[in-house]
Amino acid sequence: MRTASSRTARDVAQSTRRGLAMLELVLSLPILLMVMGLMILIGWAGAFKVRSQVHAREAVWRSIHRATIPGAGQVLPGQPGDVPPILLSVDRSPG
Repeated sequence: MRTASSRTARDVAQSTRRGLAMLELVLSLPILLMVMGLMILIGWAGAFKVRSQVHAREAVWRSIHRATIPGAGQVLPGQPGDVPPILLSVDRSPG
């Protein structure tokens, strides 16, 4: 049986490192949460960029359609569950 004075250097090193995994997790958790939040933010920004490009494209199509066919250019119906489109106007004045 070992006494307190007969402890080896390995035993001392193991006893001083006890609980460091939890400390490392707690220290790295804010960084991990920040990275996850940035991933979500970048995803939302990409989705809204695509959405705005689609609405701009539809506004141009409506403008061209309205200019070429009389009585056309009404708001196009969307799919069920879609967010209502943003109504954009196009300035067709010369100059």
